[in-house]
Amino acid sequence: MNVHCAAWKTSQLRPRSETPVFFAFKMKPDEVSHFAFGVQLFNQRKFFEAHEIWEKIWRSAEGDDKLFLQGMIQAAAALIHTTSRNRRGAFSLYEKCCMKLKRLPAVWMKVDLERFRADLALYFEGLRRFSTLGDEPQRRCSERLHRNRPPTIHWVSD
Repeated sequence: MNVHCAAWKTSQLRPRSETPVFFAFKMKPDEVSHFAFGVQLFNQRKFFEAHEIWEKIWRSAEGDDKLFLQGMIQAAAALIHTTSRNRRGAFSLYEKCCMKLKRLPAVWMKVDLERFRADLALYFEGLRRFSTLGDEPQRRCSERLHRNRPPTIHWVSD
């Protein structure tokens, strides 16, 4: 049974200091919970876990919901690569993610997608700058990258 407007009420899944969000898209109730839990994990920098959760819902998604989820999965995977210092993989997935997410409006599935895209772009621009430092010792460069915090996902309230 698909739900057209399912309430996300579980306080454990609610991002800190944000109000409950109401989704207006076709998703099964368990998929809504999984998506929200993936957002919580992503915002805790548990990118691999968020990626895994979203991949399960992505398999059965359709249309623009599938495109959105694939873009979010690729964003999480790009950030996984940054933590393992795989810059080539990180930038490759970031570019793929951008191609998908830019096709969607500013708000999708109650996610402030415009802000997320902008924050992700700033993060990767910082990464690009730091990766061109050349002679800077690896440790100092890693410290600078660590201060360049990855983006978080923000909900848009009704």
